[in-house]
Amino acid sequence: MMISPESFDQHRALDSSRASVFVPGTAGNERRVAQAATRTAGATQQGGKMSATFTEALNGTNELTIAVTGRATGREFSMPVWFVAETGKVYLVPVHGSDSDWYRNVVAKPRLQLTADGATVSATATPIGDPARVQQVVERFRTKYGEQQIASYYPKTDAAIEVSVPE
Repeated sequence: MMISPESFDQHRALDSSRASVFVPGTAGNERRVAQAATRTAGATQQGGKMSATFTEALNGTNELTIAVTGRATGREFSMPVWFVAETGKVYLVPVHGSDSDWYRNVVAKPRLQLTADGATVSATATPIGDPARVQQVVERFRTKYGEQQIASYYPKTDAAIEVSVPE
């Protein structure tokens, strides 16, 4: 299920204002957050292995939540993002490209958490600096979410993140 344009506009506004927590305002997402609190213990990465639950969760959603540490405040910020997954890797494109606060936070402090439908892993993010590689990731986003959606919601596509997740 893709988030609505309204939710994405809320995401844009909250991304720029550095909101500490954002969950799109649908009852289903609020329910999933409540369920996540009770399920993450068994689904969290432990001992260098990604649980099957996280892999299954990635396959069952078009959106995940990232939690990053603020570069100036040290506080944790969470927000929903679209992603593309490959074996052992998750790719992220910030909505405002390199101007996105969460992207700048990840560049400064690359440890983050990824949560998909209640399953959570901790990992290290690697910014992709090569413009050709960034465009390859953006192309994968266009394939997954649609060219029009990406053109509409991603005004600046000069940055991407690769996250290696343990298998």
